[in-house]
Amino acid sequence: MELHIAQNETRNVSAELFKSKNAYEESVLQLDEVRRENKALSIEIKDIMDSITEGGKSIHEIDKICKKIEAEKLELEAALAEAEGATEQEENKVPPCFL
Repeated sequence: MELHIAQNETRNVSAELFKSKNAYEESVLQLDEVRRENKALSIEIKDIMDSITEGGKSIHEIDKICKKIEAEKLELEAALAEAEGATEQEENKVPPCFL
């Protein structure tokens, strides 16, 4: 009778061990999959961060170019105003009968 109980108990423990082993193996497979996904997502995040950094540099460069163009525009407007003033002065030197 004790042998039968011990064998029964051994079968139960063996079944539990088998279930535990299968659960462990499944967990290891899931962990590997999560690690692969994590690595892929890390690479994707790095690529996105690099793109954002490059975009920020591009925006900075465009801003510098805009400021340079604005300064050139102001210089050209000042030169135009000066040229118009000089032209007006020259026109005022010409006697009215020649106009």
